[in-house]
Amino acid sequence: LAATIELSAFMPDHVDFLAYYARHAAHKRNMPTNEVIHLPTLMKKWHVTKGPFVYDKSKEVFEQKTFRRAIQVFNADQETVTDWYTHINKNLPAGINMR
Repeated sequence: LAATIELSAFMPDHVDFLAYYARHAAHKRNMPTNEVIHLPTLMKKWHVTKGPFVYDKSKEVFEQKTFRRAIQVFNADQETVTDWYTHINKNLPAGINMR
């Protein structure tokens, strides 16, 4: 195992597209990768009271889902992995985190 990158965003189609792009960029550099790993979705829920007096017992529920994907690269030298990582990070669209 040479490297692993983890992508996360609030929109699942954006994460899937970037994971496909990262795999394609790795294959163009002759770096073998595995299939995209679907990591568990993180979900955050919170409740907000609608009003202070009459509507105190009614609450509004909000949730925020974070979709995550991982890509693993095998049998590649450090220079190629660094070049690949820099290329992905440079072309990273807004709203997607990578680590």
